[in-house]
Amino acid sequence: MLSAFVPLSTYFYPPALPGMSDYFHVSIGITNLTLILFFIFFSVGMLFWRPLSDKYGRRPVLLVGLALYISASAACALS
Repeated sequence: MLSAFVPLSTYFYPPALPGMSDYFHVSIGITNLTLILFFIFFSVGMLFWRPLSDKYGRRPVLLVGLALYISASAACALS
């Protein structure tokens, strides 16, 4: 179930881009940049979290990542 977070995040996000662009009064290119940055940080995060997972085990790293994901999602919802 946790492995579905990233695909669901990217699946529901693109249809909302035009509405977000109108809501925040920015161009569609700037709004699209948020999706590009998501993929960049996701790929960089894989380089960071994978060695930690090998060193400390998957469960602690997964719980830390999940806590970060939830807190970042809450911050985005409150913005």
